[in-house]
Amino acid sequence: MVSSISTFSRFAFFFGFALSINIFSSQALADRPSVPGQFLMKFAKQQNAATSRTQSNYVQSALGVRVIKHNTLTNSDLVETKSGLNNSYAKELLAQGVIEFIEPNYIVHASAIPNDSNFSQLWGMNNTAQTGGTADVDIDAPQAWDLTTGSNDVVVGIVDTGINYNHPDLQTNVWVNPGEIAGNSIDDDGNGVIDDIHGFNAIDSTGNPNDDNGHGSHVSGTIAGRGNNNSGVAGVNWQTKLMGLKFLDGSGSGSISAAITAIEYAVNMKNRGVNIRVLSNSWGGGGFSQALEDAITQANQAGILFVAAAGNDNNNNDSNPTYPAGYEVTNVLSVAALDHNGNRAYFSNYGETTVDLAAPGVDILSTSLGQGYATLSGTSMATPHVSGVAALVLSREPNLTVTALKDRLINTIKPLAQLTYQMRAPGIVSASRALTSQLTPLPPQPDEVSYTKSSEAFGYDTNLGTLLSAGDDEYKLVTLPFNFRYYGKQTTRIAISTNGRAVPLLDSQALPTDADFSNQMRPGILVYHDDLLASPYSAQGGVWYKTEGSKAIFTWLSVNYGLRSENNPRGEIRFQLQLYADGKIAFHYLDTDTGHVELDNGTSASVGIVHITGTA
Repeated sequence: MVSSISTFSRFAFFFGFALSINIFSSQALADRPSVPGQFLMKFAKQQNAATSRTQSNYVQSALGVRVIKHNTLTNSDLVETKSGLNNSYAKELLAQGVIEFIEPNYIVHASAIPNDSNFSQLWGMNNTAQTGGTADVDIDAPQAWDLTTGSNDVVVGIVDTGINYNHPDLQTNVWVNPGEIAGNSIDDDGNGVIDDIHGFNAIDSTGNPNDDNGHGSHVSGTIAGRGNNNSGVAGVNWQTKLMGLKFLDGSGSGSISAAITAIEYAVNMKNRGVNIRVLSNSWGGGGFSQALEDAITQANQAGILFVAAAGNDNNNNDSNPTYPAGYEVTNVLSVAALDHNGNRAYFSNYGETTVDLAAPGVDILSTSLGQGYATLSGTSMATPHVSGVAALVLSREPNLTVTALKDRLINTIKPLAQLTYQMRAPGIVSASRALTSQLTPLPPQPDEVSYTKSSEAFGYDTNLGTLLSAGDDEYKLVTLPFNFRYYGKQTTRIAISTNGRAVPLLDSQALPTDADFSNQMRPGILVYHDDLLASPYSAQGGVWYKTEGSKAIFTWLSVNYGLRSENNPRGEIRFQLQLYADGKIAFHYLDTDTGHVELDNGTSASVGIVHITGTA
């Protein structure tokens, strides 16, 4: 079997697809902090409910875990292990399709950068160069306020450290649950939470989202600090409603599981009739989480925009995705931070295809704990500017769909030439332009090059070259003797995974650190992406490499993880990747017959190519 892929047209190519599953190794856990002993896990759908319960109990016991919490939004479980996860058994369950994913319960954190500056003017709303910056580098708030100052009918969820709902500049704009009676210790509206007057605390599953950090309150003031009240600050909206969705603790840290629970509350309340249309997410960290992506997808289906901070690592999110801003769900809007001159903040992440737009994020004054105010910097501060503009637009156009709202914000930015090639819409969000649909011509999307499938003569090369790796779940770096062009980007550096995948590395990008044994459509060239092991039936088992002029050849002699103990030479699979200097990619398959119908011919593998950003 052979297939070749070359640059040609604007559509992506796949001839294989597998269930989206994910599991991470101890190395990944070391690189990305997680709650010790906790995992998020989802079973595949079962036709017979009784069989499913029996199987679930058996699987949990064999894995060495117990269920702490079930999340109905994503139909996944938070599980805990005291003696360690049975990784071998987990891999078998993934290969057999019994579970869709099992992943660490990552720890994430607020995305602000503390700053003791005494700047006290809101240059982000109206920049007259009062802070030494460039006039009109702002979100055009005064022009927007001539049209509307917001609406109490629109609710914005603050997924953060909570809200200081007694702050004099916030209290009149804090959401009040109309179905709940304060202080009677009864779940009046029947949503499963007692006395959830102003929102939800996902840390302890209570109805008190009071802020004990200040970060969420700072975000809240930018979105909806009460305007025209002769004190403090004015938010983008002088009136709207802020729902507290606390999942980050007093130190600014929290778990993915708690974030999912907070999002679940918001979606549940939306489905109950609360007009929550925007979730503001000034936090990040951890690795890719299928469970969190599923939760964001559910929010999208409920009609909720998910505005997310791009991150504060001066990182190219195109080549090294940051989450949750990097999830490829249509309601996610990723925001970079600007200084008062319109330059990308020195700390702000960027990405020509994965970061959508920018907003003020340096020396931003807003509400804090007690009755105080604070000046902070970060993409955390940029994000609420965009969330606020989204709410302002909805105050005038309440029936806009999520997609239409997101497109409006992106396509009405105020352009800034210095941001070219740093984000999808190189400019600053503009409240007045968004309200009046004043469209901005945007540069063409980069990397328009995609791929088309064609056939060629079978050309599996039996001269294997040099053994690159015979390890399990490894990456090896290969430097090609020529420039290889992938989705419009040139590189000579390729990360080769023992699990049937090659990842072109951009800039000075390091080798991936995520454990690579899922069947998920992950970024890169997926020749036969599965949980593979160097074949034990041949002295040549492993991954091999050689070059011939303008062609590089990578050969895998492997077995599926599910067959590693079968002692059956028939289980060995042999396949090959050939990369050409002109950008052509060729797959050659000598043998994909494992002897097991559920694994034969790539049944459990992913095959195709995926943009380095993860976009097919």
